[in-house]
Amino acid sequence: MHDQSEQFSEFLAGNKPLCVLERRKDSVTFDVALSVAAQSTQYSVPFHLHMWHAPEGVELVLSYDHDNIRKYLQLLNSKQAWAHNRVDTQVQMGLLFGYDRVSCLDYANNWTPDFCKCSKCVGVIAALEYQSIEG
Repeated sequence: MHDQSEQFSEFLAGNKPLCVLERRKDSVTFDVALSVAAQSTQYSVPFHLHMWHAPEGVELVLSYDHDNIRKYLQLLNSKQAWAHNRVDTQVQMGLLFGYDRVSCLDYANNWTPDFCKCSKCVGVIAALEYQSIEG
């Protein structure tokens, strides 16, 4: 299990504009985030929450700005963006998560499929293709 509680805490503190919690990685933090959202009233929800089934499993996408969630899902699902310019798309994804441009460029320029093939690193279509090849 990969603890995502620090990531969630950083998001709640306002230090990260977007947070993705994967149930398969950390079901405890996933459930805590759902509980925080459920305890809020309609007008005092501290953040926007979108739950969906990514290629890796169920995940929560959290942001204080609903547009960040839209951009995240749009990038993930854009076969053209990933096929046309993977480096730029990975940089855009990193910026959404609140990383600085230099770190994002460094990551994208040094990334290889051996490192990670998750949907956040390769897009939904490629992640599904990798899963079917490896599955």
